Amino acid sequence: MARDSVACRLALSWRPAASLCGSTDWRGRPGGWCAKGRGFPQRLDLSGREAIAFWLRGDGQRETLRFQFRDAQGTPADWLVPIDFTGWRLQVLCTADRPDFDWHQTEYLILYFGDIPSSTTVALGFDDVRAFSKLQPPPALVRPELLVNDQRLCLPADLAPGQGLTIDDLGHASLWPLGPDKPKPIRSKCGPIILQPGENRVTLSCKTAQGAPRGTTVRLASTGPVSEGERRHP
Repeated sequence: MARDSVACRLALSWRPAASLCGSTDWRGRPGGWCAKGRGFPQRLDLSGREAIAFWLRGDGQRETLRFQFRDAQGTPADWLVPIDFTGWRLQVLCTADRPDFDWHQTEYLILYFGDIPSSTTVALGFDDVRAFSKLQPPPALVRPELLVNDQRLCLPADLAPGQGLTIDDLGHASLWPLGPDKPKPIRSKCGPIILQPGENRVTLSCKTAQGAPRGTTVRLASTGPVSEGERRHP
């Protein structure tokens, strides 16, 4: 499937380590999409499964993956994954998020490539797709370190599931608890994040003796215009 009146090619291929690779060559206007789907030989009963998980290799080109199941009535159960990262990342999809879907009769799987820039080839990798009967609580993010280009920052707190940590352009850190509570400033200062012109590579690492956390996201956001009296890093 592809958007009308555009040139699009979607290819699926098997690569080493038994991973499935999908590439799309788009020659239409920005925001293009195409999809590839396949029906299961027999309907799958996933009603006793709490999660679907797979490894996804992103190319960082800002397209969007729509991972979609359809049941025997044609009802979709889908999840959107922004491809704002490169390399392999674990995706965990909770079946309870789609209560209207008939998980007893899972009939079809479709991979949509959306929001594709014009005159661009995007490529994603898929590996180790599994359905899990029990979803274990994710472990904490222990001793996290952030590498921005060649700058290494030891973040000043471990993060439990649902918590967040922000660092402003002066290096002041705040811990955001789970729920409506206000953030708490952290006395330890980890230094400002310095960005270079153009692209910047950001890598997050942590200790994994208790397991690797999932669903962890790093975002860089503008804090607005710099006031005349402040000297801030970009």
